[in-house]
Amino acid sequence: GADGAAATKSWSRTPLDLSVLHAVDADITLAMAALTTGLYRLKNPQMQAQIESGKLSIDKFVAAFSTGTFSASGSLEAGADEAALSLRATAKEVDIADLIHALRDYKLRIGPIRLGARMQGPVSASMTLSSSGASEHDLVAGLRGVAKIVGQPQTTFTGDAKRAGAISGLAGAVLGNRRNGLGKVGDLTRATGLLVAAFEGASTLNGDIDIQNGVIS
Repeated sequence: GADGAAATKSWSRTPLDLSVLHAVDADITLAMAALTTGLYRLKNPQMQAQIESGKLSIDKFVAAFSTGTFSASGSLEAGADEAALSLRATAKEVDIADLIHALRDYKLRIGPIRLGARMQGPVSASMTLSSSGASEHDLVAGLRGVAKIVGQPQTTFTGDAKRAGAISGLAGAVLGNRRNGLGKVGDLTRATGLLVAAFEGASTLNGDIDIQNGVIS
């Protein structure tokens, strides 16, 4: 699992001021051409929400994202001493490289060899989270819930030079550089091709993620 202390280090410990949720009651309908938050860009987002008796309820949030769609609902309630948060979110048929930006260019480790790689392709993911706390730090540290991701992404090695160098090195490391060490494989060129076929291409992804006290496992 991730280090919980490191995960919450950058979040503010200043008490949240949610007095506005008690100051007004309102129905909210929102539509925009686009919404950018951090590394993510949502197209044509639409939201229906309401504020009543100190509670913000997001009944529906939908948008086009990547090659698919994103939807969410949830609530934020201002209590006497702390806030209560709940969130449900789903991404359908989106490119995994847009969902997890680190997969656009990463190092795939196979034994002693590190390969420059990229993962892309459609996946669907869902997440349910809840928490409570008096500050941003407390809310993040108290996050609990589950997430799931399924799909068939494809892995490709980045660049002809990286592929040739890294895979040849991998073939040598796994099969040995001596011709007689390759046995029925024949030669290093053919061994390289076999290793590319083994580690590159489509794969089935079906994973469950558990989140407790802000820590992913």
